[in-house]
Amino acid sequence: MRYSAALAATLAATLFCIAPSAMALKIDAKALARFDVTYAPCEARFAEMRGRGDEVYLSLWNAKLDAKTRAQLGTVRKATPYTTERRRLVPSAPPAAGTAAASAFEQECRDLWAQAQRGMQGKG
Repeated sequence: MRYSAALAATLAATLFCIAPSAMALKIDAKALARFDVTYAPCEARFAEMRGRGDEVYLSLWNAKLDAKTRAQLGTVRKATPYTTERRRLVPSAPPAAGTAAASAFEQECRDLWAQAQRGMQGKG
């Protein structure tokens, strides 16, 4: 249950961290760390999500993954706020498979992927 709530909270919080596409992209380091930590178990469970975290993260906010945004994400990930938040979150383990919490978490992953797919389709 903790992961589902964390994923939902992360997605809601980052809505306010990325400016509209006409403006410069502003990435909140702590929100990105929370997204990365909650996305990792989704990648582990669903092959189609592997290696697509940046694309998924940006698609949720209608931002395009290109060399500039990839570099910006890399810079944010090297910053102290990101590394501190990630270290704080990493000890949390994903829910054990076969539990109700794991089923709920897997549904959150599927929902996230479906939302990302809709966003990525609009980018052509």
